[in-house]
Amino acid sequence: FNIEKNAVQTFQSTGQREVAQKAKGTLTVYNEYGTAPQTLIATTRFETPEGLLFRTLKTIVVPGTKVENGKIIPGSINVEIIADKPGSSHNIEPIRFTIPAFKEKGDLDRYGKFYGQSAEPMKGGIIGLAKVVTESDFNNALNTLTATVKSAIAETLKTQTSGLKLKLINSENIAIKNPDSDARIDAVIDSFTMSVSGSVKTLGFKQEDLDQLIKQYGEKDGGITILPDKLNIAFDKISFSENTGVLDFTAAIVGNGYARINTSKILSDLLGSNEKQIKDYFKNTKEINSAKIILSPPWVKKVPKNKENIQINLIYD
Repeated sequence: FNIEKNAVQTFQSTGQREVAQKAKGTLTVYNEYGTAPQTLIATTRFETPEGLLFRTLKTIVVPGTKVENGKIIPGSINVEIIADKPGSSHNIEPIRFTIPAFKEKGDLDRYGKFYGQSAEPMKGGIIGLAKVVTESDFNNALNTLTATVKSAIAETLKTQTSGLKLKLINSENIAIKNPDSDARIDAVIDSFTMSVSGSVKTLGFKQEDLDQLIKQYGEKDGGITILPDKLNIAFDKISFSENTGVLDFTAAIVGNGYARINTSKILSDLLGSNEKQIKDYFKNTKEINSAKIILSPPWVKKVPKNKENIQINLIYD
């Protein structure tokens, strides 16, 4: 059985603190100027029509234009940008950006043909009291999703093994991967989304097969009778090899072993015996701890001589 499950959920941040944070986002920079690539150093300014400034976080090289099926295709590259100033004024919807440096140099051709376009809003700009992800928020989210994943795996195992009467000794040995979250502890954000994945790999076997092995071991090497339902079995040193598909484990078995009782001999020995003879017989039978004899109906004083009228029941404590 190879089962993997994933759980995703959005959680609210409960912490608060005073912050001065700049808005961030991603920009696609286009080159419609020519076939030559254009280098734009880190901190290059991009400006909105309203005059809001953002800067690139790293140096980029914008590819040149190319021709496909007779059509000029501008070069493009994505880059992360950050507002020049903190505050919510820079939390803006998708918009077209220009590069003011080209205009300031008088290079109006480049100014018009190099530009940026955002596909998602710029977010995170704030001055003042803001929601923050606490350590408790993060751990509670992780614990909640981990429990969800483990429950889903257990339910799937239950469904897949339904009716098969299989023993799965390491079904709870679920491997949980590191969580994937869009915010970490102390992040300034109203809510965050976390994803947790888990998996289990195991083999199933029939409990009755193991019970039979145990019985055979006791009867062959110990000369004793073993009753599986009287045993406690603990599994240890469990390992599953993906390469060989073999499940290795140690079964530690604790419980009573019982003397082997020859009921046929007892039956033959007691034919026609009276109550005193029966008691004397069992006193000298070390394999039996105690015996209860019922002669019925009341007028019967001896064991019948017909075996079909005698019943022997063994009770294992």
